Amino acid sequence: MKALPKNILSIGLSEGLSRLLGFFTTIYLARVLDVKGFGIINIGLTVFAYALLFGSQWLNLYGTRRIATGEDSGFVKSFFSLRLILSFFIVAIIVLFSVFFIKNQQLAILVSMFALSVLPNALNLDWYFQGKENLFPISFTRVLVSFGYLIVLLISFSFSARYLFVPIAFFVGNTLGVLYIWFYFFKKAGGVSFRLSIAESFSILKKAFGLSFASVLTQVNVNVPILAISILLTATDVGVFSAASKLVFFLLIADRLFYSIYFPAVTRIFSRTPDQLSELVSFVIRISLVIVLPLALTCVFLANDLINLIYGTKYLLAANVLKILVWYFCVTILNSILGYALVAISKEKIYSRVVVCSTPIFLLMIAMFTYYAGVNGAASAVVIYELLVLSIFKYHLKKSIDIHMFGHLLKIIPALAVLSALLIILQPVNILLSLIVALTLYTIAAYVMKAVSKSDLKMLREKLLWN
Repeated sequence: MKALPKNILSIGLSEGLSRLLGFFTTIYLARVLDVKGFGIINIGLTVFAYALLFGSQWLNLYGTRRIATGEDSGFVKSFFSLRLILSFFIVAIIVLFSVFFIKNQQLAILVSMFALSVLPNALNLDWYFQGKENLFPISFTRVLVSFGYLIVLLISFSFSARYLFVPIAFFVGNTLGVLYIWFYFFKKAGGVSFRLSIAESFSILKKAFGLSFASVLTQVNVNVPILAISILLTATDVGVFSAASKLVFFLLIADRLFYSIYFPAVTRIFSRTPDQLSELVSFVIRISLVIVLPLALTCVFLANDLINLIYGTKYLLAANVLKILVWYFCVTILNSILGYALVAISKEKIYSRVVVCSTPIFLLMIAMFTYYAGVNGAASAVVIYELLVLSIFKYHLKKSIDIHMFGHLLKIIPALAVLSALLIILQPVNILLSLIVALTLYTIAAYVMKAVSKSDLKMLREKLLWN
């Protein structure tokens, strides 16, 4: 199998399986723990995500690019050493902060223990194999981490459902993943030295910062709502928001798969036949709207049933958050389409500037909306911010290519009205029946309204799936 299809398959399968395992883990924790305990665990996971980002993950883009250009062992040693040093430094800061500033002793211990999982991740060689365009070990590692975390958690909780078992299981899962990727390295790619060296550290820091700054800000924004809620509200509110957000983030596997196919296609077409780029971007917007809007609308109508089915009645407050936050899923898909298009036509500076300049606005919105409207306000702030970024991306992209969005939306609205009416009428009778009938008739209505056509399927095959 060629490298590109093999890599897409590896990433697609691993992303799907690891997210599915992660989703099962989330459901298990939510059902075993109370809402407050579930919130505390998610605070710990959020701190870990930031610690990982600032400890080593933000360097990966630069490291991958240097490896892809065939860098020597000197760079490998310096880069590997820098990841370790920064990770130890970040973990030390978090542990000290937890001990001296977090009054809740249980939360302080959990946060410190979750932060320790940054250390095995500092040893991860994902950046090296991505630079070598060998995504198999990265994909398998992701699955192994998720699987190990879930299995150790199930074994531990069979004795006692104690909070401390969660960060322990998480650490074991991450360690298993790192052990595997090193085993693969020694078996398949030996000969590269990873001895410690700080020869190029300052130069690497400076160049990596310039390359990754906008990307880091984007990842920072993802977890801001959890931090804001934990500071301004309670751990129980964190649990409510997390229950809804986990469902939405599970749907965002589509965004990762979409990137694997769409971004290379846009880049390829712009380099070969730039006059066709407008047609392709408009087509992808149209197909995306046809798929994501009915999913979001269905989640709105069935939010209570979904939350009750997945988490249980104690999380029913999360249904209102889900009704709001699911629109983030729709808008962020559109943002990806326009954002990737900007990067593909060499407008990455505009993309970075939009992210950098809009981040303070997002932070202010989250703080204000959370303070005045609670968890529903935090969810609303996330959606409004994404809409703001979407409008800015659209404004800048239209300077280079023609894109059509509003016209496509008008064609889909009648089909969405059919979907809504059927869900309202049939939901009280039978949820499964309402889903089958509503989605079937929605598809027919969308086809009749020419929201999607046979020519669209032809373009999908010719422009996106084939080089």
